[in-house]
Amino acid sequence: MKSNFTGWIEKDGDMQYVHIPGSIVEELKASKIKRVQVWFNEKGPFHRALNSKNGQGFLYISGATLKQIDAFPFEEIPVVIQSDETKYQAPEPKEWIELIEADDEIGHGFHQLSIGKQRSILFAIDRMKSEDARIRKAVAFANDIRLGKLS
Repeated sequence: MKSNFTGWIEKDGDMQYVHIPGSIVEELKASKIKRVQVWFNEKGPFHRALNSKNGQGFLYISGATLKQIDAFPFEEIPVVIQSDETKYQAPEPKEWIELIEADDEIGHGFHQLSIGKQRSILFAIDRMKSEDARIRKAVAFANDIRLGKLS
């Protein structure tokens, strides 16, 4: 399922978001889809959770994402949304994927974590700007898994 619409970036305090048209929300809910891939301003994909408040579906947009898509609050942007069929429903930083494929103990420990904790690790590593920082973050998480600090 892939849908296109024009969204308006709204701002509430420190958070920015785009409302999803009701017909698309209903289609996603009917298909029991909770995580989506989104292209904002023809840039992406961005992995997002489908959120709702008072029956209205929306997608959060962080300040970092606003910079990436070259957009500002209270601006209209094209949005493409589809169900997230990726393995982890999150970015897959190559530094982490190579590490868990090379080290069976870390890979097994990672896959024993809840899917939410797995996603948190993937997003945390992906958030690092440089390859060196991603490697350091990946090694830190690997050590935490090896030492049993994450469960």
